[in-house]
Amino acid sequence: MTSSAFIDNVASLAVSAKLGYRPNGLVRMVRGEGEVIVNQRLVLTPETFVRRRPIEVTGAEELRAFLKLG
Repeated sequence: MTSSAFIDNVASLAVSAKLGYRPNGLVRMVRGEGEVIVNQRLVLTPETFVRRRPIEVTGAEELRAFLKLG
């Protein structure tokens, strides 16, 4: 997966890092009225993804039946 954040958005970059996103390049962009700022591109791979707790799926059978998937 990919994401990005302006480099002055420290909170967003910190949350992304906690999830396992890694830097994937910088892009200069125009924000607001002509302000040039750097945007940090990010990438998340299965190997870098940090899962804090197991994922539990409920209701899958009911959804399959509703969608007539068998």
